[in-house]
Amino acid sequence: MSIFPLFDDTVFQWRPSSADPAKYTRKLGAEHMVNCMALYNHGELITFVGLTVESYIPLPDTATLRTYVRAAWAHTRRTVPTLAAGLEQDATGMLNLVYRVPTPTDADAWLGRTVHVTEDDMPLDALRTTLSSTPAPDAHGDMTWLHVLRRPGTDTFGLLFHSSHVPFDGTGAKAVVNRVLRHLALLLAGDTTCEGEDAPAQSGREWGAEVGQLLPSASQILNESEVRQGDPLYDQTLSELLATMRDMVKVGVPSFSCSNPCLSIRPSGRMQNNHGVKHRSLGPGNTVRLEHVFAPIESEAIITSFKEKRWSPNQAG
Repeated sequence: MSIFPLFDDTVFQWRPSSADPAKYTRKLGAEHMVNCMALYNHGELITFVGLTVESYIPLPDTATLRTYVRAAWAHTRRTVPTLAAGLEQDATGMLNLVYRVPTPTDADAWLGRTVHVTEDDMPLDALRTTLSSTPAPDAHGDMTWLHVLRRPGTDTFGLLFHSSHVPFDGTGAKAVVNRVLRHLALLLAGDTTCEGEDAPAQSGREWGAEVGQLLPSASQILNESEVRQGDPLYDQTLSELLATMRDMVKVGVPSFSCSNPCLSIRPSGRMQNNHGVKHRSLGPGNTVRLEHVFAPIESEAIITSFKEKRWSPNQAG
């Protein structure tokens, strides 16, 4: 018999709303912890992917490049619609991941808010530092953005993918960036249909078909032979995971009550008290960025210590 109560993991599947046919929701799992920690520690659990791109095709003017980047971002949404997912409270005050099928006007407004293309020499790391202290989701409910800095007088640009950790992890973010670049390369080469490898993402399609591509939760990607719950191996793994999360919370969020991890936010960004957790302010404010280069012997000691704890250095970053 399992030491943990069994639960219905189908609640983590995407479901259409009975009240709004354009709305799809799924309950949060471990994303609750991610969201809570991000609220308390500004800059924590925010995902960035940055790279410098040199085009072998002469880049167009910045206005045209902006049009192409917006088109590539829109095509990527058709195959990874979770790009436009947000968080929303249900009637009980709990947060759900939400996706809304956009009208053409909605889609244009979303592109205007989430794609930023400028001509600038600003280093990507400086931009990342600035963005890391901004809330995600923002006041519009957006959690994922794309920034492109066209380098003046060159055919090079910096690209920075910026997202809450709720919809994407590092590997998922890299996969999204690959798709964006594939679409953008096609557009720069003159393929305005932007079909390429993702033929279903044609520009003439109406919005709505993309909901079949909403990314599943972790519990929904296990195959039939993988243990979900009610097994000794499952109990052991879950016990170790909960212990690790408890230790991370003690280090990263000293004032957080592990017995009440059900904090959520209103669209206004104010903390809501749903489960007896007293009101606290949203984190300590802007982070302070420090750099330090460790000696090889120090690096080896740090890595060894993390391996003993079954952590990675990124988890302490």
